[in-house]
Amino acid sequence: MLHLIEPEILPSGAFIFTPMELTVIALARSEKGQRFGSRAGLAQALFKKHQLLPGRRANGTLADPRLEILRAFVNLLHRRGQRLAAATQTLREAGFSSVQETWLRSECARPL
Repeated sequence: MLHLIEPEILPSGAFIFTPMELTVIALARSEKGQRFGSRAGLAQALFKKHQLLPGRRANGTLADPRLEILRAFVNLLHRRGQRLAAATQTLREAGFSSVQETWLRSECARPL
């Protein structure tokens, strides 16, 4: 007998993430394979100020540690490597819920 599994219906990202978190998610999805040093505008506004001084190379770390954890998790989703399990644990420890994690996996692991 074949059992059908009902698809999980996830809420919109706008209901489970703050506007700033959604901005970081969009940034992380758009930066695949690119270096932060070449970014301008919004991306640079999110980085630590000391990283943006002339002559200094940005290391790509966001100023807010929780947002950096979110950015790193989204970046790892499309790679599906061994580091994803540790990143998932770190995401949870940073206070993100299982619903948020599920939404990220369903929305961000696929190409834009």
